Amino acid sequence: MTNKSLLIYGASMNENLIVNLESRKVVTSTFRKLSKAKKDKIYNAIIGAFGSDAFARVSLDSIADTAGIAKGSLVQYFTEKENLTVFASEILFDDFQAFWERHFAVDYSGRVGDKIIKFMSGEVRYWFENKAEALFYIKMTYEHGAGFGKSFRDGFHELRLDHLHDILHSGIETRQISPNADIDAAAELLASLQGDVVYRAITEEKKKSVDFYAMTIKRSVEIVIAGLG
Repeated sequence: MTNKSLLIYGASMNENLIVNLESRKVVTSTFRKLSKAKKDKIYNAIIGAFGSDAFARVSLDSIADTAGIAKGSLVQYFTEKENLTVFASEILFDDFQAFWERHFAVDYSGRVGDKIIKFMSGEVRYWFENKAEALFYIKMTYEHGAGFGKSFRDGFHELRLDHLHDILHSGIETRQISPNADIDAAAELLASLQGDVVYRAITEEKKKSVDFYAMTIKRSVEIVIAGLG
C-alpha cells in the first residue's frame, strides 16, 4: 500500500525562501505576492516541462499554458528562462529537506544498520511516489549546465551525507560501531551509493519495485556496517 504521508502534494512554498529568491532576483515581487495555489500551478508546470525535455527545447508558451497564465505574466514573474529552473530546483530541494526532517530525524535507539536502510530505502520510495519531481531531479542533476548540475547534485549529496554521518555517529555513542571506525569515509561511500541507486531507480527502462532497490541497499549497508565493527 502506498504511504500517502510520503507524497509532496504540492510544494510547501516556504515564504522565507521565496523572499530570498526575490532578493537574488530569481523571482520578482509580483510573483511573491501571488496566492499559494497559483504558485503551486506554476511550480508544477515548470517541473513537468523541464523534467520531460531538454532545457533548450522547453518553451515558455507551453509552461504558461499549463499553468493557466499568459506568457507575459510568466516573463514578468521570472524575467528570464534560467530563473524558472533555479526557482523550481530550490523549492524542490527545500521540500525534500523538509521531508527528511519529518520522516527521518535521527533516532538514537535501534540498530544503526536498520536506520540507514530505512533512510536510504525511504528516499527511493519518495522518488517513486513523486514521478514528476524525479524526472526533473534527473534533468537538473545530469543534463543541465555543468555548473548548475554540480551545485544541484552536491546539495542532495550533502544532505544525504549529513544524515548518514549522524546515524553512524550515533552508532559510536551506543557502541554498535568501533570508536576508531572511519565514519566519514563510510558516510561518503553510502551517500555516493545512494545517489547511484536513486539514479538507477528513476532511469532504468525495465522498472523494478521499491523492494528490489531496498534489497540492494540492504546488502550494501550490511557490508559497510560489518567493516565498521
